[in-house]
Amino acid sequence: MRIVEFEGVVARMEEKFGMGFEQFEEEDMLNKLGHSWVVEQDYFDWDRAVTEVRKLKEILKKHV
Repeated sequence: MRIVEFEGVVARMEEKFGMGFEQFEEEDMLNKLGHSWVVEQDYFDWDRAVTEVRKLKEILKKHV
């Protein structure tokens, strides 16, 4: 259930910014867009969601 929630965050951010998280980082979009509160919060939420999805999927693989 948590995976679905975090994947929803990832999907919304990918749609909002028109790219995946890795590309966002590679293109230094945080600096290009400016460090406004909204951009910083989106980045934080997106990073957390990507990390949690990865971590939870690894845990599931070990227990399935």
